[in-house]
Amino acid sequence: MNRIFLGVMAVVGFILLIAFVLMPTPADAIQRCNDNTFSSTEPGTRGACSRHGGVDKTWEASAPPFSQPPLGWKDEWVTVDPVPSPITSPAPTPKPSLPGVVIPPSIEVPDAPVSDTISKLNDLNVGPEVGGYDRDSFKYYSGSTRTQVLRDEHNGGWYDIYTGRVFQFSKYVEIDHLVPMVEAWASGAKFWSADKLRDFGNNTRDADHLVAVEKRINREKSGYEPHEWMPYIDQCGYLTKWVGIKDRYDLSVDAKEKTYITNYWNYYCTEGK
Repeated sequence: MNRIFLGVMAVVGFILLIAFVLMPTPADAIQRCNDNTFSSTEPGTRGACSRHGGVDKTWEASAPPFSQPPLGWKDEWVTVDPVPSPITSPAPTPKPSLPGVVIPPSIEVPDAPVSDTISKLNDLNVGPEVGGYDRDSFKYYSGSTRTQVLRDEHNGGWYDIYTGRVFQFSKYVEIDHLVPMVEAWASGAKFWSADKLRDFGNNTRDADHLVAVEKRINREKSGYEPHEWMPYIDQCGYLTKWVGIKDRYDLSVDAKEKTYITNYWNYYCTEGK
């Protein structure tokens, strides 16, 4: 009997020991019950301390202890950026005082010299062209005059000043009035004497007056003014010859013709262009 009793007491004691070990301690308890036992359930959880007289409302859990660092932890592994010291901007370097601006004395700048071509162009009368062209009035001798020009311009061939091409056979070239006869007529030749008309039509004295050029180009140029047709090369030289012939024969220019030649010359033919 005694042995049975002692056995029962041993079992009860073992159970109480296990309960004591498993019972939460105040260190990790979240709530305390009214019978001074503790519960680890979150506040407001239904059934907390239900078998221990309810939750003790006057008890407040202490903050849980900090967790310990893992085994082998070294504080120097934690790097903390140092607090930077405030950056002080260097004082600005004072700028040296500039010397006073010296204003040069007033001088007269001479106008750029006007080219001879534009000077002659500006001396020509400006007026409307006239019609009623009469080619026969110029008495152009296509035979003798042509032969003379071909002789004068032959130098191993005939150089076309409008394209830069050279022709070995005269059958490929024609004689062109650089200022067309129809243009001369409209610019004042209509009122000339018969001798002056004949001279314009057959002038072989001035090398720029009658030129040997390719047939195709001569017909392409026809009776056009510079604003209507220009050669493929040496356009500025062409304008110089055009104005020179008009100046030589005291022919007029129309407003469009003068404006075009002036603008073209100033843009393409002045020094540095």
